[in-house]
Amino acid sequence: MASEDETRFILAMQELHSSDLFDGPEGCRYFTHNVECLHNNHYFLAGQLLAMSIAYDGPSSLRLNEQLYFMTDTSSPAFEDDTWRVLPIDARSIFKNSEVSSRNAIERFLSNHGDSLVENGIVNIYRLTLQNKEEYAVLIQKQFLFYRTSAEIQQFTRGMDSLGTLWQTVKENAAKFKPLLCTAPQALDKAQFERLCVYDRSPEGSNNRIAEEQLIYSWEMFLQDIEGTLAKCVDLQFGAVDSKRH
Repeated sequence: MASEDETRFILAMQELHSSDLFDGPEGCRYFTHNVECLHNNHYFLAGQLLAMSIAYDGPSSLRLNEQLYFMTDTSSPAFEDDTWRVLPIDARSIFKNSEVSSRNAIERFLSNHGDSLVENGIVNIYRLTLQNKEEYAVLIQKQFLFYRTSAEIQQFTRGMDSLGTLWQTVKENAAKFKPLLCTAPQALDKAQFERLCVYDRSPEGSNNRIAEEQLIYSWEMFLQDIEGTLAKCVDLQFGAVDSKRH
């Protein structure tokens, strides 16, 4: 059974994951630019909460975008196709696919977003051409994922460092911590849960064995009925279950 402290962290991390401090699709989360939350030190508290949850062996995955995660480590990430899911649709239509070769599409993109990108630091975006679009693609991704929220990220990592300089440990072991912070835990289904159960049956033919088989059958029917909410039930009763950690 999960302890009272572990249950608190499970509920708190669920709330953190769905809070307005983060945005983006599942498995590709990134920090929001929220000046009010920044002013009120919410990102610092979020970093503290994550560090404490890790220390108490609670849930820890923020399901961060991998490129963002490695940028916080000051390394140079490779930008892959999955990263484009967080960019505006028209930006994706220009930059993602190498077969895009329309000057009209670039002109529409600049008309819609050029001034905004200049204000956000991409000052030479109007020099965008078909030949240098990949270079600007990387700049736009870095701006969107990292530079525009660098203050929020720094406050968050300071929060993690407030507990035993945990963020420094993460930076020094970035590859090892990546599954912990970037990978979404796999939902526990009926078949997986059954593999965790070991039945200690009585000898065949005994009255106890007959009663046990009836009980196991009822248990399996119960698991089938609640399969859609099984992972959440197990999280609250026994602690977070992540097949990549246990």
